[in-house]
Amino acid sequence: MKVWQDMGWEKRLGGLSGESLRVLHFLLVKARFWNIVPGPAEVALLLGMLQPNASRSYAELLKADFLCKQKGVFSLHPLFCWKGTDAQWKEAVYQMQKGRLPRRTRGTRKTHRSILAEAERILRKG
Repeated sequence: MKVWQDMGWEKRLGGLSGESLRVLHFLLVKARFWNIVPGPAEVALLLGMLQPNASRSYAELLKADFLCKQKGVFSLHPLFCWKGTDAQWKEAVYQMQKGRLPRRTRGTRKTHRSILAEAERILRKG
């Protein structure tokens, strides 16, 4: 996983609560390819938190641009960190600038939606 440190992220970390930092560190460990992370209900269960606290942490992380939410699927912001190939990262940043999901990953015939569905199935299995 690549993490960029020169984009002012340390200033955004200062405004986060302790629970949000705990969730962020957990999400950095649990991130799958394309930065897909579990939702707040699953994180609450895995960390032993109450679901409202996990949801509040997700809201803080979304506001601070550490997380993105597209079509109900959460992912870490690609300009904060990236788990995947460089070509996938370039595609994700390009599509994010256009405000839409990538239609196809390079080198495969799978659509991005099928990859998201596959990632969600993997996350549910544990």
